[in-house]
Amino acid sequence: MHIKFFNEISKNNVAEAGGKGASLGEMTQAGIPVPNGFVILSEAFNRIMKLDDLNVEIDSILHRVNHEVVHTIDDASKKIQAIIMKAEMPKEISNEIEMAFKKLDAEFIAVRSSATSEDSADAAWAGQLDTFLNTTENELLENVKKCWASLFTPRAIYYRFEKGLHGSPISVAVVVQKMIQSETSGIAFSVHPVTQDTNQMIIEAGFGLGEAIVSGQVTPDSYVIEKGKNKVIDINVAQQTKGLFKNGWKDLGEKGKEQVLTEGQVLELGKLILKIENHYGFPCDIEWAFANDTFFITQSRPITTLSQQNIEKILHSSDYQRLFRVIAGGVAFHTSDVFRRYYETLETVLTVSDSVWTSYIPRNVRDRLLDEGVQLYSDTEKFKEYNDSFEDYILESTKFFKTILSKEILTREDVEEGYSMADKQFLLYSKTEFFYTDKAYTLSLESDESELKNNLDQLEEVKNKGREHLNSIFFGENGYISVMAVKVAKQFGLSEKDIYSYKVQEVLDLFAGKKVSDEELKERKNAFVTVSNGNSTKYVVGEDAKRFIKDFESTEVIVKNILHGVSANTGKVQGKIKIIPPDYYFDFSVLESIIESMDQGDVLVAETTSPELMSACKKASAIITDQGGLLSHAAIVSREMGIPCIVAVNDATTILKDGMLVEVNGDDGTVKIITNSRNKKMEVAVSRKYIPLLSDVIIGAYANIENYQKFFGCNFYTRCGYVSAQYFYGPEAKEFGDVMMAEEIKKKGSILDAFQRIYDYGEDIRKESENIKNTNYTEFGVEKAMEDFSSFIKKFQPFAISLMGFNIQFPIEDRVRKAVSKLSDPDNALAVITFPIKENIVAFEQQNLLKIGSKIREANTYQDASELAKNQIQDHIDEFGWISTRGGMSEPPNSKEVFSRIKELDDDYEERLESQLLAHDKHQREYEQLIKSIQPDEELQNIIDIAKELVYFRTYRTDYLNMLFFNVRGALIEIGKSLDLSFEDVVHLRIDEIVGRKSVSRDEIERRKDDYAMFTLEPNSIVFTSDPIEIEGIRERNCAKVEIHEGLIKGNVAFKGHVTGRVVIVKTRKDIDKIKDGDILVAPMTTPDFIVAMERAAGFVTDEGGITCHAAIVSRELQKPCIIGTKVATQALHDGDLVEVDAEKGIVTIIK
Repeated sequence: MHIKFFNEISKNNVAEAGGKGASLGEMTQAGIPVPNGFVILSEAFNRIMKLDDLNVEIDSILHRVNHEVVHTIDDASKKIQAIIMKAEMPKEISNEIEMAFKKLDAEFIAVRSSATSEDSADAAWAGQLDTFLNTTENELLENVKKCWASLFTPRAIYYRFEKGLHGSPISVAVVVQKMIQSETSGIAFSVHPVTQDTNQMIIEAGFGLGEAIVSGQVTPDSYVIEKGKNKVIDINVAQQTKGLFKNGWKDLGEKGKEQVLTEGQVLELGKLILKIENHYGFPCDIEWAFANDTFFITQSRPITTLSQQNIEKILHSSDYQRLFRVIAGGVAFHTSDVFRRYYETLETVLTVSDSVWTSYIPRNVRDRLLDEGVQLYSDTEKFKEYNDSFEDYILESTKFFKTILSKEILTREDVEEGYSMADKQFLLYSKTEFFYTDKAYTLSLESDESELKNNLDQLEEVKNKGREHLNSIFFGENGYISVMAVKVAKQFGLSEKDIYSYKVQEVLDLFAGKKVSDEELKERKNAFVTVSNGNSTKYVVGEDAKRFIKDFESTEVIVKNILHGVSANTGKVQGKIKIIPPDYYFDFSVLESIIESMDQGDVLVAETTSPELMSACKKASAIITDQGGLLSHAAIVSREMGIPCIVAVNDATTILKDGMLVEVNGDDGTVKIITNSRNKKMEVAVSRKYIPLLSDVIIGAYANIENYQKFFGCNFYTRCGYVSAQYFYGPEAKEFGDVMMAEEIKKKGSILDAFQRIYDYGEDIRKESENIKNTNYTEFGVEKAMEDFSSFIKKFQPFAISLMGFNIQFPIEDRVRKAVSKLSDPDNALAVITFPIKENIVAFEQQNLLKIGSKIREANTYQDASELAKNQIQDHIDEFGWISTRGGMSEPPNSKEVFSRIKELDDDYEERLESQLLAHDKHQREYEQLIKSIQPDEELQNIIDIAKELVYFRTYRTDYLNMLFFNVRGALIEIGKSLDLSFEDVVHLRIDEIVGRKSVSRDEIERRKDDYAMFTLEPNSIVFTSDPIEIEGIRERNCAKVEIHEGLIKGNVAFKGHVTGRVVIVKTRKDIDKIKDGDILVAPMTTPDFIVAMERAAGFVTDEGGITCHAAIVSRELQKPCIIGTKVATQALHDGDLVEVDAEKGIVTIIK
């Protein structure tokens, strides 16, 4: 498909529709009046470029351009445009364009270029590419080609180089839009482009078509609107002598002296422009047209000429410290405006939606206030002055409010002074808050500054008095401000609900007879946001506010198993949760009943604590709060009572639930939800036979909790074990991903840093293993072999903890799936994101085989091959022979086997090799286009980066374990000889048995070959047995049974589809040949050497894996149904079974 109509396009389609096309589609879907049209997608242009290698020829021409030398640009432009205009348009593309044109039912259309990097916030292609107005059906295809060619006009080529876009993939789409034969038209800027005043917009208008204004051929009228008041504040009427119309230029005569738009039309258009700006969330440059009493929008793009500080950027909560979150009832709007007078100077954001009232302060402002707090509390004279003024204020304001609230009728002066009193309360009380006191408190612990300590010792009393007075003024039905507002409402015939949606100034304006419209009040009650910049406050209400809140809070990541905060007092306890709801201010009788139901030893969780919660604090074994600091009420009380306390957890009251069992660790500031996962039986994760020596390495690594800290930087432990050719993990293993995500939130880059530590460590022990591999132990003897093996195994075992990294996939996959779920083709987006950025060892082995293949194409047998080819085959075995040995359990392939394997590949060795090498380039381009399309924020981009690295890491860890173990094969063979054991026997010993040269009977070794059980059930402890009865007991007690209900096997969908076929179990490379066209490939997991079989198979089913595993990636590439992570497929299914693979539901059904 090369065509999409506007109603099929959104702002996420820039990569295929270009900036102009995506913008028109986005506005169409947002209900903004846009003339109908369609977009010829960039794929059409890309296809033309690939015909006869035009792209190669064009790149060659561009490489010779020096954009500082004008004639090289002109020469290149002429050559490239001629090439494009001569190219023949494929018939299916031209037919599709002509059919779409007929659907427009238009006599004339506009044909406009739309570059795929057009109209971004830092690069404006507007005016660089061509537009053709009043195009007829006969001219359409020619003008489309001219638009394609305009990507290479001299000005476009210069712009490309000047903006550093040369070398970046830039394509072009073409917009075909029904022409509006406008009476008037023009452009508008939602922020004044000259003064850069964000509260002003400017509209330019002229008679006729807007192209005359855009091109600068006429001087338009200009109108300036003040947004806040929706008022025209400046009109400049220009004399227009001529206008551009359908049939060309026309003299306007006296008409040209008239004002183009009436003031009413200007305001009507202004509302439409403001709607567009609010929709996009940034200042816009807009083209418009007016015909048949209707305004149409023909284009919108970001204004790229504003200085960065004047662009109102999209705000994110990650840049802010949350101050409070409460259930606000209906008073939040009014109270927020009371706060605003002080909050404005702090550049705060206040949000209310669904009665949840939240306040945020920028982190940089918080840091400034912390420094001010140090100055205040370090100076006894200043602190005394502050304390005295606060006490005086409490007495004065209490007397004032009691006096005025006893009146029947309030005057404007009464109300204005009341608000001023309330404003002062917050100014004074804020100096007791954590964003003012925490740094001073920390310094007091680190120094002997007695003045600072003495002042802080008095703070609790000041804070408690201040908090009590704060409640008296603002909260509860009898709060002074509420009572005052209700009195005013009654005076002017308003309801209580309505007065609570008034601003302070609007309440005062009631005395002048002014009221707020019902429509505006309704919007405010729905939701609102206030954003302060230090000098003024902007209000956003209604659905626009809800969109702002959603975007603003979208960066808050919740990790459900471990919560992080600030430790306010040390200690570690376990207990069940008791939540104090944020709305207790409105009914203290409810609070009393909650505290009464609280058991001694419960963990108290609240938004914040205050003196009225003291009886709850006395019952608590620990305190957790959403907000607060080191001198908050909760922190002070916890230290007095000697119980752990964690503050500033943010989402504790949301995530934690009454009765939930948690561990509160005041030593490191974490709250861990204790599930019963460690009481649950372990679940099968991998179905594959492992030798005891390798199991000892892996399980020993998992048992040692120091390994988690060494490589992943966290404290963790999970049960795991092996029995009867299956590896089991405790359900808690999946929590490891949450733990790592929590570390990532605390410190961005933690996961990628952990991967790099493992890579670096792996490289060090690889070198040591290579030395062992290259040592002739027949010459040096068993003592040397034992010395080298002992040294190696001490380093090798910790490295096996890298396998734990697999569990990071779970939270990463959740976030990646969510990010692409709303795209038009989420499966393709997932495939692009999870395509490996680095080739693994097995991929290199495949490529090496193909290189050798070109040398033996004519040879029918190994003997026929040239000496050069034979040497290359031997080198291949030396480098890659370990891959098929399953960690050294079997012999590497010999030269004849490698030769036969190469011959089984297609004869087109060079083509296949080139295809593999080009695949990464192709996917890199697709990835870059996808990123442009979804425009991820910093947090999401980080998640995507982790996901892409995880694809490589998954195969790296298993490849390296197998390779390293194989490299010490020679040492083990020599050690085995000294024990009168074969290599197959010696690998059935455990590490301490080899290093300690312990005697193990041959009968015991044979039992282990039949089966054995090895588990870590507690940290630093391993259980091992080969006794059949004990094996069964361990399995029964610790491992969940795999149950297949009515022939059904369940897993996760990697690529959707539905297919039926015969099962072929593929566990080793030798099984690959069994796969025939249409078979269902079933494997523990797949690796790159399975590709030939996967191309033949109709679908894939694996025991292991997530969306970043090899099977998932290849299934999306080949678009074949794939179900991953079944855990049991290779055990439950058998060669020849007829199965139905339903990759819509993730179910495999055994038919026969």
